[in-house]
Amino acid sequence: MKFLLITESLGHNFESQLIEELKKQEVNPEILDLSKIKTFVPKKYDLIYARLMPYENYGLISYYLSKILEIKGSKFVDSPDKVFNYQNKLLCYELLKDKIPIVETELLLPNSKIKFENTKVVKPLFGRAGYCVDKISKNSPKLLTLYFKKKSTSYLTYPCLIQDFIDFEKLVRVMILNKNPIFALSTDKKNWKCCIYREVYQIPLNNKLKKYSKIAAKEMDLNIGAFDFFFKDGEYIFNEFNYVPDLPNINKILHYNFHKKVAKFFLNLAK
Repeated sequence: MKFLLITESLGHNFESQLIEELKKQEVNPEILDLSKIKTFVPKKYDLIYARLMPYENYGLISYYLSKILEIKGSKFVDSPDKVFNYQNKLLCYELLKDKIPIVETELLLPNSKIKFENTKVVKPLFGRAGYCVDKISKNSPKLLTLYFKKKSTSYLTYPCLIQDFIDFEKLVRVMILNKNPIFALSTDKKNWKCCIYREVYQIPLNNKLKKYSKIAAKEMDLNIGAFDFFFKDGEYIFNEFNYVPDLPNINKILHYNFHKKVAKFFLNLAK
């Protein structure tokens, strides 16, 4: 089996353990590390897992190289177009807004007229882990002008989105595999810009989380990824989609080998 992993910088927790499990299944994956690449000769692979991150240094390069490999007839775990498109937060919200609860969101343009009836959050179209995300109080709308001037100088942070601020109780991440939710994680809230990364723990995957995650996965037609939800007053409100979550110590948290589960799914997908 010819398997290719496309990554921006090899060495993340998820990637290294996935490679290890693939090798145990007698698959020797090729690695296209975009931070080190000097030459590129496209060829056909049985399966490609492209960790596309349009907001990172090599995001657009990874997308264009993936499209070339797709034209060559390679099969992908998930379509490069879908992965790229749905990390655009506005496209993701537009797809899901009438199907599951989501944060109220508008596109923020230079001449936008925003009514500050409550506190807002502004963020770029692409990004993760709170990158270029700010909170604008209803009592200080002039901060929006300053934010816009500061962020519009970078193509990665323009245009921006403006959303209602959710004073959530918990942030929850649901991991999907084969278009189905398989586990949920949470973390203790330290501030309003809390993120799911290191200090996480497993929580029950209840019926409401399952329902919303299945709807999102079906609409996006994705085999792997993660959905982040705000939990507030008994409701789960969709925040964003993350295609490349790194999950340190996840096997210890789950008490089973998640990477082995992913590797076996990839092998079946390639058949």
